[in-house]
Amino acid sequence: MPVQLTLLAIFFGSFLLFGIQPMLGRTLLPSFGGTASVWTVCLAAYQILLLAGYGYAHFISTKGAKTQRKMHIILLAVSVIWTTIFAATRILFKHRLGNLGLPSLEVLLCVMIFAGLPYVLLSANSTLIQSWLSKSGSKAFKGREIYKLYAVSNVGSLLGLLIYPFLIEPFLSLSAQWYGFTACLLVYTVFMGLIAKATRPKQETPEVITEAAPLHHEAKLPTMLTKPWLWFVLPGISTFLLNAVTTHLTNDITPIPLLWVLLLAAFLLSYVVGFSNIGEKGLIGWTIMAALVLTASAFIGCTSQYIGDKFIALLGAGVLLVFSGCTFLHSWLYRIRPEASKLTLFYLGIATGGAIGGSCASLVAPMIFNDILEYPVIMVVCAALGIFLIKIWDHRELGAINMVIMLFFGAAILFSGFQLIKRDVKTVLRMRNFYGSLNVEKNEAPIRENGGRPAVYYEFKYGETTHGMQFEDPELAELTTCYFSAIAGGAAFMAHPSYTNGTPMQVGIVGLGIGVLANYGREGDIYRMYDINPQVVEIACNTNYFTYISNCKAKVEIVTCDARKALEAERANQEPKFDVLIVDVYSGDSLPAHISTKEAYQLFKDRLKPDGTLAIHMTNWHFDISPLCKVMAKELNMNLRAIIAPAVNEYTALSNWAFMRNDEVELLPSAAREYDFSKVRDISPPSDEKGSILTLIDYHFVPPLL
Repeated sequence: MPVQLTLLAIFFGSFLLFGIQPMLGRTLLPSFGGTASVWTVCLAAYQILLLAGYGYAHFISTKGAKTQRKMHIILLAVSVIWTTIFAATRILFKHRLGNLGLPSLEVLLCVMIFAGLPYVLLSANSTLIQSWLSKSGSKAFKGREIYKLYAVSNVGSLLGLLIYPFLIEPFLSLSAQWYGFTACLLVYTVFMGLIAKATRPKQETPEVITEAAPLHHEAKLPTMLTKPWLWFVLPGISTFLLNAVTTHLTNDITPIPLLWVLLLAAFLLSYVVGFSNIGEKGLIGWTIMAALVLTASAFIGCTSQYIGDKFIALLGAGVLLVFSGCTFLHSWLYRIRPEASKLTLFYLGIATGGAIGGSCASLVAPMIFNDILEYPVIMVVCAALGIFLIKIWDHRELGAINMVIMLFFGAAILFSGFQLIKRDVKTVLRMRNFYGSLNVEKNEAPIRENGGRPAVYYEFKYGETTHGMQFEDPELAELTTCYFSAIAGGAAFMAHPSYTNGTPMQVGIVGLGIGVLANYGREGDIYRMYDINPQVVEIACNTNYFTYISNCKAKVEIVTCDARKALEAERANQEPKFDVLIVDVYSGDSLPAHISTKEAYQLFKDRLKPDGTLAIHMTNWHFDISPLCKVMAKELNMNLRAIIAPAVNEYTALSNWAFMRNDEVELLPSAAREYDFSKVRDISPPSDEKGSILTLIDYHFVPPLL
């Protein structure tokens, strides 16, 4: 059998395996509020399915050669049919998902049902082909050299990931993506049929597994390093590290496939390097690199805040941490690989460790930690494992170097341990769930209204982004703070005809925060506020800290579910429309894709009265929302104007707002500066089925002003 066909099949199968990951994540995001946790739970589901795939490969490898091949090809054919059915019926599930109140469980079940069968079979791809080759007497890959094909598998996985956000997501609709995947799966099935035929032994005999004599270099390994428990401990820790860093960085960052892809690409590249001569021969070098990066990351973690203008550097540091830490672990894993007779068992151990590590990071950690503590925890574990491995290996000729490495690992443990035990005295409440990490801080600052004396206030943060603040003193608690002053978000009310003439208003607010905008409520008004996170609602209504909602003169209705789903249901039920609809979901670096499409903006327009105002809060660290507003106003045939509102005192902040109306927008405050949309770049309108928000990335955004 040509070696090229074998390499192509391994590469192509892994390419499809990791191409489906961001595609399925993109499919599920709108149904679960666009939260980053969708991806981390998906990662855990993929690890479980990977375990099932390796278990399947190990199971059928014990069968006769003819039975193995026949069973596998039949199941591949069934998976092609299953995927075709899902591609044709996918749109029917869109509004039926995410309604049970158990998002983690629902995401897991969706992954298992929608992509479980093809994912399991593609997961078995490299292991099965390696097993068939090793038993067919192939001369191309003898003995333990067969494990190098795992690097080929990970190269395919890496390219599958990288191609999706840049070449597939922006240009192909989701329907085209799923049908394309189905077609590729059919081609892959044909490849596997050819390989199955070419690798079948001429005379099938019962397989007798004998223990091969150890290779010369393996005999040098201490007995402790040859134990099978390391086959799942090492990959379990590396997978936990990947998920912990992903959660750490996406806690306040938009859940777009690009961010996931960068970290997962670093993880896959670590397998490519680790399962090669580069990893094995450079083992001490990768260990040194891991020790240095772990120490630096732990030091930064206990001395810095992870906020907006530092994100690019921190993303690079996160990618470096995943790559260096995982290459260190995977190089050791490759170093202790067993003989080819234990190949499927070895890969089963890798998958078991990965599934346990991924599940602990994505499912268990959020239940036992009220902050992103899994990040310093895994650095402690990695550093402790590094000390263990160096101590057990203990090459005498590297005695001084080993001591230095252990000192760095020890420093990483100390710095990470400090992150675990330190407590921010400002934080008075900390909560965490599927949607992210929340905290309330108690601070004080001098303000003019308090005679220039310090006044105590509570600040609500979602990740590292402030989503509202309120003063403790009842006489100061009525002040409108942050991004919502009368010349900022409040302008949507102040200049509206119904507000100026005293007519009761129907107001919708997408994104609750602590309800600062409720400060504009009057007797007779109805304020309906939407937030998908029940813990946000709990904090906003906690009168120990915030009273905007409890003191609001208007009738306040809080809807705890995804705003788009709720608005769609209201449109279908023909409920009363809004005078003002405020969309406040883009602050920090959050950019929910399903609330950034032309279908979403058409929904917003449909929920407005003819003279209604749609206000978009555009303040963002790294995304320029103005092209999105420009193209959506054009699509909706609405008039658009946008402003930069300055901070007018100590408790307000500079913010960017866009306003859309069917008639001319005349509500711009004189203190604000207006956007010049003739200088705003044009983009294609993203839709539910097609398009990418990557075009909105602008790390050096300077608003074009008139």
